[in-house]
Amino acid sequence: MSAKLVFDLGGVAIAWTPRDFIVDLCLSETASLHTESDRDAVLHAVFQHFEPDSDWAAFDCDKISSEQLAVNIAMRIRSMFMEWPGSSLTVLKWIESLPDRLEPIEATLIWLKELRAAKIPLYFLSNMPKPFLKTLISHQQLFENFDDGIFSCDPGIAKPQTEIFRLASKQFSLNVLDKVIFIDDHIANVEAARKFGWHAIHHLSVQQSRQALRQFI
Repeated sequence: MSAKLVFDLGGVAIAWTPRDFIVDLCLSETASLHTESDRDAVLHAVFQHFEPDSDWAAFDCDKISSEQLAVNIAMRIRSMFMEWPGSSLTVLKWIESLPDRLEPIEATLIWLKELRAAKIPLYFLSNMPKPFLKTLISHQQLFENFDDGIFSCDPGIAKPQTEIFRLASKQFSLNVLDKVIFIDDHIANVEAARKFGWHAIHHLSVQQSRQALRQFI
């Protein structure tokens, strides 16, 4: 039985730190949301816990524009914090700034190159909005390691939907004789992959995932 690895990107191979990113929306020259609970509230207003029916999930599936997403987020923040001085334009500029922050994680790059040298097939399965792709795929040192991959914005379906795992199995030519190991930092996606029949690792750090992978290959 041959091992084939399917990697999430954000939080695993690409630096994706939502709690750090939302600081820009919490702070301004005229107002600050200082407390941790305030920042938790803004984090939820922006990402809605990445639930499948959230605005961000729709953005990942190319079903909502950056502009409409910004309007919806701004309305949610303002409903909680009337003193917030921002606007939908503030949020839109913030969304447009995110791709430049999504840098490859060096430790993961090293790991991928080792796996590649060992001739283990590597794929990616990423929830990613279309406006982020141009900047993201410019990181050749990351994407040259993968045999193939799927961004959710292309088929219009996203993790943890069963359909995207089914699509990945077909596109990557995965079959019952393959030992498929999926690595993702979002537990709902990990559980969905296991339910689909893949092995899965809940990624907390590169070191932890490296160690967990040893039980499979």
